[in-house]
Amino acid sequence: MTLREGNGSSSLAREIAELITPSVAALGYDVIDLEYQAKSQLGAPVLRLYIDHLTPSAEYIGIEDCVKVDRHVSETFESPEFNELLPDGFVLEVSSPGIDRPLTRPEHFSRFPGKKVKIKTYRPLTEAEVDNSAYFQLHPKQKNFGGVLLGIEGGQILLEVDQHGVKIPYAQVAKANLDIA
Repeated sequence: MTLREGNGSSSLAREIAELITPSVAALGYDVIDLEYQAKSQLGAPVLRLYIDHLTPSAEYIGIEDCVKVDRHVSETFESPEFNELLPDGFVLEVSSPGIDRPLTRPEHFSRFPGKKVKIKTYRPLTEAEVDNSAYFQLHPKQKNFGGVLLGIEGGQILLEVDQHGVKIPYAQVAKANLDIA
């Protein structure tokens, strides 16, 4: 899971996710992403939890789903383990991942073949990593990719970009989202 932080710690977000994921999964939902923002316009820290159905579903996440998860995780937030992580108050926001949902785990790349995606890598990929010399010659320092997701195999995201098949090592993905354009 890729955990984002704004003025916070990704290790803190990871610890929070480890505490709440079992509780959220017990309700039939998957924690897609978690964002902790230590300072916000609201003054208090904000914990944003993005959820989806645990098993692939044609149904979208609605307000009822968000309220259900919000109420259920309250018990976890009152636990001693959680109070050690965030002793001060915070604002909880539970949301759907949206139409441009983040792809945060390898299984997400298997779930959405044929969909347009945007992928940003930590660094420009090498010719060997892209595994397409013709494409690499045209885009030798590329870090931002947009194309049609074909899937994931052996830790390599398979993508069709401008009629070229390219590979992107999952370990190099800094951020990935479905592309609604």
